[in-house]
Amino acid sequence: MNWFLLALVRPLLYAVVNTANKILISRKISPLTYQIAYYAAGIPALLAIPLLLPIKTDTTIISILAVFGVLEAIVSYMWYYSMKNEEASRVVSLVYTLPVFTAILSAIFLGEALALHVYAGIGLLTISALAASYRHSESRKKNRNGRVSKVLPIMIVRNIIWGGYLVYTKSIIGVFEPASVIFWTLGSGTAALLAMLLVPSILQTFRREMHGTPHSWTAVVVLMSTLEVIIAFATYEAFKLASASVVISISAIQPIILIFVLVGFTRFFPHLLKEEFDRRTLALKAAAAVLIFAGTWLVMG
Repeated sequence: MNWFLLALVRPLLYAVVNTANKILISRKISPLTYQIAYYAAGIPALLAIPLLLPIKTDTTIISILAVFGVLEAIVSYMWYYSMKNEEASRVVSLVYTLPVFTAILSAIFLGEALALHVYAGIGLLTISALAASYRHSESRKKNRNGRVSKVLPIMIVRNIIWGGYLVYTKSIIGVFEPASVIFWTLGSGTAALLAMLLVPSILQTFRREMHGTPHSWTAVVVLMSTLEVIIAFATYEAFKLASASVVISISAIQPIILIFVLVGFTRFFPHLLKEEFDRRTLALKAAAAVLIFAGTWLVMG
């Protein structure tokens, strides 16, 4: 299959997953409780992998993937914290500073030399991410605090860690099939999170916040966590056919898709999700969308 089609699965499905995550986490639930529930909901999909596909058992690689699995759990917490405390469109846009870190790490550790127009495209994607996250201050006092998203520092740290993981995954993808990478990484991250329930205070909070959760909420969480496994498979298969930084750059069309989805929810289901879409904000996000298209076109060459 064409690498572009595989890479396209990521932004299309993530637009759905991230919208659902924002709605689900907007309940009176902490980011950590939601993360534990989310990972636990993915256990059926995780256990299905070795039943359907062969899993490799190289001790050294498994150990490294286990470390990345724990780091991924930390990175995911940063993500859920950001989604809880910021508008989904702004958080998702900040993800696309990721191609910069992926490109730098790929050049250092994998020796991937990209064409100048690709680096220009990655730069445009990063500018578009910052533009989409820009918030107009309502007062001079707020103005002094800066206008970009308040979760920008968290997302930068998240993207550096995640970029390192993606580059390492790209380096072993010829030795380890995607099924093995996903199984050991996700498995170790899930085990680490479930182990946190051994802490009495965390377990007590988890039980209290999950009490009375409707079955429909649980069903959607299970579905979204399963979709994330599918996204991972598509991404790692694309890594076999193209450079990591290029594959990740294609995901930058997600904010465009997400804006349309969020506008629809804000307009027709404001009780579920409310985003800021005044004329000025919408114009800024539309301008960011144009930059995203230009950046993606340059990356595609």
